[in-house]
Amino acid sequence: MTIPNTFVNGTTADADEVNANLTYVNPVWDITHIAAATFTSVIVHSSSAYSFMTFDGNIGLWNGTTYTNKNTTGTTYAYMTKCKTNAAYGVSVENGGNKVAFTSTSGTNWISETVSPMGTANYDISMPTTSLVVIGGNDAGGTDHIIYSTDLSEGGGGTWNNAIMDTAVTVFALDMFDGTTGYAADGSSNILKTADGALNWADTNDNVIGSTSSSTVMYCIDADTVLIFNSGYLNYYVNSTHTITTKFYDTLYNQYSGFVETNGYIYIILRDTTNVNGLLLYSGDSGVTWKEQIIPYRSGNSGGTQKRNCLEAYDTGKIMFVETGQIYKQDRSAL
Repeated sequence: MTIPNTFVNGTTADADEVNANLTYVNPVWDITHIAAATFTSVIVHSSSAYSFMTFDGNIGLWNGTTYTNKNTTGTTYAYMTKCKTNAAYGVSVENGGNKVAFTSTSGTNWISETVSPMGTANYDISMPTTSLVVIGGNDAGGTDHIIYSTDLSEGGGGTWNNAIMDTAVTVFALDMFDGTTGYAADGSSNILKTADGALNWADTNDNVIGSTSSSTVMYCIDADTVLIFNSGYLNYYVNSTHTITTKFYDTLYNQYSGFVETNGYIYIILRDTTNVNGLLLYSGDSGVTWKEQIIPYRSGNSGGTQKRNCLEAYDTGKIMFVETGQIYKQDRSAL
């Protein structure tokens, strides 16, 4: 059977040929209710182990059918991230309470290990390897706005070290590409870089376009290229050429989900301050160009910090984000 589609050479295309030349994007989000809780972050350890952070700082584990509380000692909202090299490892940190929890068992055990020495607030966290955790924030008037630990373990506590910084300004966002190289953005819009595993942070003398705040997030595409979202701007930064360009800007969409990369695509979810309108931005060329898709977003939460890690890849090419009580999943593996 032929269909009335033709290619540029004028030949008629049959159904198989048409399907082979179409890019299919499934606009449907599958919804799964998890628990009567307000989720602020999620980690996908495996297909049968998802760790969730709730608005009150508690952690739960979902195995596909059952949600179980794992840590009920939280006092304020928090965010979590998983290790980039081993998804069984993860860490969470409270924003105001400064309590740090750690898992190396795919969320089966979450142990509140230590209270970080950050004086006022934690704003971002990165775990590039199983032995390195880096936190950026505000240390209550001091100059040590980035701290790091190399000895977190279940039941073993941890030691936090102050990084050496060129600037003495609150750090709102950071991301380690690996155990050596990472970037940060401070409250004066400075872009900082470490090349020695978070010990020393040098000012690159480059600045983020737009103002930075607790609603700023970073993602290292590689050791030289960084995405930065802040105050409605999606910035693309190349350290070696000291260039930064804006790829997207809209003052309505000034909150975020955090970045995730899977199957050759990078994703970020944006939302407005009314928590009603949402956009999924995605790039298939390492952040050079972007497309958008309108998404459902009905969360009653405000404030960007607790949304920092609410977007994850649950399989190759398949993404999900957390909402109040549920997760939304979309299969984009056919892109």
